[in-house]
Amino acid sequence: MNPSFIKKNIFMLKCIKCNSDLELKNNSIICKTCGEVYKIKQGIPILLPRSIPREKNREIELFLRIIKIILKKNNISKITEKEILKYPTSLNFKHNFLPFIKKKTKILEIGCGALAVSRICHDNETFFTDLSWDLLKYANVDNCFCCDINNLPFKDEVFDCVIGSAVLHHLIDINQGLSEIRRVLKNSGFYLGMNEPIANPAILPFYKFFNPYCKIAIDRGSIENIYTLQEMTQFFKKAEFDINIKLCKNPLYQLLSVFPMRLFHILIRFLPDFLVKSIGGNINIYAKKDKSA
Repeated sequence: MNPSFIKKNIFMLKCIKCNSDLELKNNSIICKTCGEVYKIKQGIPILLPRSIPREKNREIELFLRIIKIILKKNNISKITEKEILKYPTSLNFKHNFLPFIKKKTKILEIGCGALAVSRICHDNETFFTDLSWDLLKYANVDNCFCCDINNLPFKDEVFDCVIGSAVLHHLIDINQGLSEIRRVLKNSGFYLGMNEPIANPAILPFYKFFNPYCKIAIDRGSIENIYTLQEMTQFFKKAEFDINIKLCKNPLYQLLSVFPMRLFHILIRFLPDFLVKSIGGNINIYAKKDKSA
């Protein structure tokens, strides 16, 4: 981690308690108004509220367990750019989102976890956030902030683009999360969201069968809010975004996913779009901040 990035970018940070300016002092970040102190651990600022919901802690534990299994299986200690390109999420981003991002774009990836897929956005200024300091360490990228999506420590209209990979359905309050995303985006900014699951409530038990991770996560108390396509669309409209949703039918998914998910992606690839939207699947979201709102 490069600690100098904190000094360079302190101007764009705000106190999550009182929204005032922050300053760097004695290897800590301090609010100029209320005096709140935020620690910096091994170069990563920790800008979190004093308590984290129990469900989110369970979720972090599950993600850490999965990452440790991946690291052990591949005999590596940290995730690298070469490593992430083995996974469907990163390939989806590379093929379906990367072409939309121009050079010298200021990017914020929320809930980046250990993969931090936007690290492949070269020639851009990219910042990474996650609720877990441990996951950020495994990510092995610079410009990290440990923070909560529902209370981002950034001032208004800072970023050109916000990126999220299967993030929104993990939020306790999706409306608050989208409101924060909109707030930190510039007037011409846009949100790119990949691999968000949608499902008809009637077929949710079958969805859990095809997605073993979802079942395990729910059984262990993690947050897995599976919305319908209509609900997801309404969330973005309420947050004043112009939204375009596309089904994720990347053929590479059927080659790289675990068996039940592989079968699922093979099936939806050959089903008509209207049927997949009615039943369930994964969606990619392209949302532009509505300047007229």
